[in-house]
Amino acid sequence: MPDTEDMTQRPIIDYLATFGFGYFFGLGALALLHFFIAWPDTYQNAALLALLSGAGALGARLYNRRVIRPNDEQ
Repeated sequence: MPDTEDMTQRPIIDYLATFGFGYFFGLGALALLHFFIAWPDTYQNAALLALLSGAGALGARLYNRRVIRPNDEQ
């Protein structure tokens, strides 16, 4: 039987990792856009816009968790 503390912390870690991946992929894409076409104006603005990417990834994860039900064994 898995430890109950591990089961309560697992979703939090998964959600933080999902936000982090979305943020850093978004930041990388915006940094490339800044380098090639000078949009957004600064890397600081790109970092702020990347928060939207992270929030979008987290929202998609939460939506998929609601729509796709895990198996009983998971």
